[in-house]
Amino acid sequence: MPLKPPKSINAETHIPFVEYALGCELIEPGETNGRVSCSKIYLFPNAGFEKHIHPSDHLLIILHGDGILRYWEEERESYLEVKEGDVFPVPREFEHALSAGDSGMIFLA
Repeated sequence: MPLKPPKSINAETHIPFVEYALGCELIEPGETNGRVSCSKIYLFPNAGFEKHIHPSDHLLIILHGDGILRYWEEERESYLEVKEGDVFPVPREFEHALSAGDSGMIFLA
């Protein structure tokens, strides 16, 4: 059964980041001189973010659901299956992509 956004994630508190994700900034990079940022994001079932980087370090914390974390090192692509409870440090400028499984995903990044 697909994961539904919890009542704490709604159009009043979370805005569409893209057509397949809702989210809100918890810590904006400007609050920490660009060193750290954190967003709470609901990623719709079977949807994902394309390869991208961030200007600051962050942790990827999977709160609910599962999916795939893809990352690139020296032009080589690797992937990890991720699930609820997993935590990954993501350094600034590190190429990565995240996609949700059949039930969707809620995570902090």
